[in-house]
Amino acid sequence: SLGASLLGIPPPIHNSGVLPVSYLSPRRSDLRSGAAVSNAAQLLSVYRRKSAITAESSLTAYLSPSGLQAYKPLALAEDRLSDAVSARQSGHHNDAIDMAQRLARECLDGITYLHLYDRWLLMGTITACFLAWIVFLGSKLVLEQLDTTARDQGNGIDADKVHSMVAFVAAGGGFGVFG
Repeated sequence: SLGASLLGIPPPIHNSGVLPVSYLSPRRSDLRSGAAVSNAAQLLSVYRRKSAITAESSLTAYLSPSGLQAYKPLALAEDRLSDAVSARQSGHHNDAIDMAQRLARECLDGITYLHLYDRWLLMGTITACFLAWIVFLGSKLVLEQLDTTARDQGNGIDADKVHSMVAFVAAGGGFGVFG
């Protein structure tokens, strides 16, 4: 964005950073405020798109009765962007820069929030799977030891039935997790 602003060309489409307006000429406050407002508008657009994608594909949003939980600091983002545009148009360039930079930072925070939206659900699922696998393998080792010991003593254990029961319990069926 900074390079594009210095060259006077539109910023890149996939911009995802806050424009450091301090590097732009302080004598051209109209250019600085215009670049800051454009940067905030672009980041807000990226946030909206990421929000739509997350709402469509997030398992947590799908399972929640209220759907996707929006990032609260951006609830009035459109109004705040309009205020920054109005401040710029009325000649209050420093106020416009401050409002736009604050909004741009919050948009980045909102994008990060959406990026990590399903993190706890995914981590819980992966942890549960690993724990179930550990239980399954541990029980398999114990059963093999019992089977070997029983065979040595002449008593047979139906290992296939026990293995099936252990697999059922390790998959969560024995604890009522899925039913």
